[in-house]
Amino acid sequence: MALKIKFGGKVRGFQFGLGAVEIYCDMMGCDMIGLDMIATVCPEQPKAITSIVYAGLLNYAELNDQEIDFSYRKVQHWLDEAEDSTFAKIMEAFSSSKMFGKTLSEHFGGGEAEEGEKKEE
Repeated sequence: MALKIKFGGKVRGFQFGLGAVEIYCDMMGCDMIGLDMIATVCPEQPKAITSIVYAGLLNYAELNDQEIDFSYRKVQHWLDEAEDSTFAKIMEAFSSSKMFGKTLSEHFGGGEAEEGEKKEE
């Protein structure tokens, strides 16, 4: 799911999905099970949160041939300065991605199954 929101002094795009998760997993040195670090209180949580936000920004910029005018540390600083509602919107966009929404909805909200979608048993 793509999101555009003011972050770091200008409107920026976030694109979550496989591309962002691949970037995240490379940064965190984990597999997809490591996504739990985003929502679990653990020593790695601050890095996990910054990494998924950075990954969403980077994925969007690369997909849209945009200049990458941010770094991991800048993203970390912007998160420190962001309103709670900004962070909530970013995490909702992440948890609402079609690929991971069902798994992550319990942690961040969003990601409900679409009407007519069958539950696997």
